[in-house]
Amino acid sequence: MSTHTHSPYNSLPDKKIGITGSGSDFAPRPPILGEKGNSKSPMIGGFRGHYITTKKFHFDPFYPLRRWVDRIEVKDDKFAHFLCNLIPCSCPFERDVTILGKTFHIPALCKINPLYNEVVSLRLRALSYLEGDCGEDITQYIC
Repeated sequence: MSTHTHSPYNSLPDKKIGITGSGSDFAPRPPILGEKGNSKSPMIGGFRGHYITTKKFHFDPFYPLRRWVDRIEVKDDKFAHFLCNLIPCSCPFERDVTILGKTFHIPALCKINPLYNEVVSLRLRALSYLEGDCGEDITQYIC
């Protein structure tokens, strides 16, 4: 009788899965990039056995403001109505201007606002509060 357990990671029920090991009871672990002895894993930058990351440092000076806006909770119907009136449902700056018979399109400048997504999310939370928790009709705030 076999004492080995079946693993969902192995198609053979009589084999163990191991993290490392070279015996017949263990399945091989995946190779590490740059590991010696593996012809498909090249040495990069002179470091063997290290993973390469492509994540770069990103400085965001608006991060504290983003967190602050995201943490605003809508718990009052007066505050929710105030937010829905204050934050427009579409960008008010997008225009089509006609000069001397030619039409020029001015694109939406709201995307330049670094807090645009957070402010729109706050308006959505206010609308959800009014409709879901207060049971009010929100069609007056929908464009």
